[in-house]
Amino acid sequence: MNCRVCNKTYGLADNFCPSCGEKINPKRLSVKSFFSAFLSEFLDYDNRLFKTFRHMFSHPEWVINSYVQGNRKLYVNVLGYLSISLTLIAIQTFVLKRFFPELLINEQAQGIEGLDLKPIFDAIFDYQGILTIALTPLAAMMSRLVFLGNKKYNLAEHMVINVYPTAQFYIFWFFFTAVIVSFGIPYQNVSFIVIPLLALYMCFIFKRLYDLSIGIAALKTILYFFLYMIAFLIFYFVVIVIYVAYLTASGQFDPSSI
Repeated sequence: MNCRVCNKTYGLADNFCPSCGEKINPKRLSVKSFFSAFLSEFLDYDNRLFKTFRHMFSHPEWVINSYVQGNRKLYVNVLGYLSISLTLIAIQTFVLKRFFPELLINEQAQGIEGLDLKPIFDAIFDYQGILTIALTPLAAMMSRLVFLGNKKYNLAEHMVINVYPTAQFYIFWFFFTAVIVSFGIPYQNVSFIVIPLLALYMCFIFKRLYDLSIGIAALKTILYFFLYMIAFLIFYFVVIVIYVAYLTASGQFDPSSI
């Protein structure tokens, strides 16, 4: 008999296709089986999602090295994990802007000498996901540069090293934000702790991945963030220059007014 997905031959005693893994003769979908599958996939403590989240805090090297070494079944793959985190951040952004606008950045702090930078801040907040994806290669290049003398991971693998922690932090930040919002704490008051927390987390990951001492891992992490922040500030400056040029060309801004 042939598999309906890959058309490869399988035996009568097989429950799954030996070629693609598709289930043979699955039962017709019912309401009961649908919710059973949902509970099994997403609410089971030992499923891949919860295991990935748990181990990214306790043993991040297990998750990252598993993917890098080609074992893609133990944990959620890196792109899937990023997709989950970006979905949660998109939900967070919508909820904050729709229901808690008073907890976001004060609009009066967005103008500088007649130049309204609010659209840029809004765009960064609204499109965090796209910005993260766009800057991932930059982060990978910075971490590869910091560990240039160590050939353990290539540039593509440094993409994985940067994406998994970013996704993990976004998922954590989603739930953390839900807690602070429930207490009416302004989002801007806690957003300043993002970089220190992420720096500590990356230090922990570098230490585990490269088997470094705390001191060396801290120095490597400081250098990593220093290089990344310089690159990001250059990127941000270019965006502002382009934005100002657009406003000037469209007559919405006069540079002489500054």
